[in-house]
Amino acid sequence: MKRGEIYLVDLGVGAGREVSGLRPVVVVSNDVSNVHPVLVIVVPTIEVSDVRIALGFLLPSAESGCATDLVVISRHPRALDPGRFPSAPCGVVPPDLLDKISSILKGELDLWR
Repeated sequence: MKRGEIYLVDLGVGAGREVSGLRPVVVVSNDVSNVHPVLVIVVPTIEVSDVRIALGFLLPSAESGCATDLVVISRHPRALDPGRFPSAPCGVVPPDLLDKISSILKGELDLWR
């Protein structure tokens, strides 16, 4: 598992505005932690038709290798057990968009210092 890979994962039942259900997620934990992970840090995606699209940014299928366009919700990081992940990713985030995810996470977590 590597940072920037996209996996189809069951997030289970959510509450309120939590993203839930079976959906692609982007791995954002670092590659050193991902070698033998205890937890994997991800950000979820939603379908382009979802009304919450304003919360994220577009990841075109032509750039990710996924079957459909996705909207990355970088402001909703989540830690998942590695057992939730299938053996192979379904896509990958290009480096420029992975940098955008990192910037959004730094702002949300106030890591600019």
